[in-house]
Amino acid sequence: MLALFVAMRLEGRAIERHLRGQRVDVEGLSLVRGQALGGEVALCITGVGADRARQAARQAIAYLSPSAAVCLGFAGGAVDGPRVGDLALGQRTALYGGRAWVESDPGLIELARRAAAGAALRAHEGVVVTVPRFLPSEEEKRSVGAETGALAIDMEAYHVGAAAAEAGVPFLSVRVVSDGVRHTLRLPTDILGPGQSVRVRRLAAAIARRPLAVPGGLLWAVNLGRAGAALSRFARAFLRTWAGRMP
Repeated sequence: MLALFVAMRLEGRAIERHLRGQRVDVEGLSLVRGQALGGEVALCITGVGADRARQAARQAIAYLSPSAAVCLGFAGGAVDGPRVGDLALGQRTALYGGRAWVESDPGLIELARRAAAGAALRAHEGVVVTVPRFLPSEEEKRSVGAETGALAIDMEAYHVGAAAAEAGVPFLSVRVVSDGVRHTLRLPTDILGPGQSVRVRRLAAAIARRPLAVPGGLLWAVNLGRAGAALSRFARAFLRTWAGRMP
């Protein structure tokens, strides 16, 4: 059993099209469980942020007893180099502001390399850093990159990886760059939550409805489409590679 984790339905749709299965509800947790290229696969949409990601991952891993847990989804670039649609293979996924990290399983990293090559996607390997809130500005993204050495930043991967580590399940983090380090979004006040954190789902909905109302929003919407296509290509290639390793 391969368990795949994403934060948002937008990310999930890019992967679900490659699965043949049905939705199941496990104590409030929604999973798509089925087959992909002959292998048993489950997709879990955790929700955005640390608490939701860790709770959903713990619950799904306990229920599924998977042989591997893979966290997929979008990320912001933290340095020059990774472009929109490129992959960031997280050899290490670190928690920003804390001395905590999880390592991706070397065997799973190798499968991801092969899948990236098979899908003709550019892949960068290194550190992915999980931050507590969405970072919309170039200044913020560059600051985290300079401080931590990260290639990319996300909001959930560390927490999924920590849940996998607790259960002794091999882990892999793969992110698709959806906004490069130079891309800044200037956000309306109703997109901002407590402590000036960004309500990601509200942001995505606002851009989908009126992309020109959010400065930089049209570019972000286009980039999300490119990232979603790349995520779908990688997911299909990874599922093929995973199926090929089975006896």
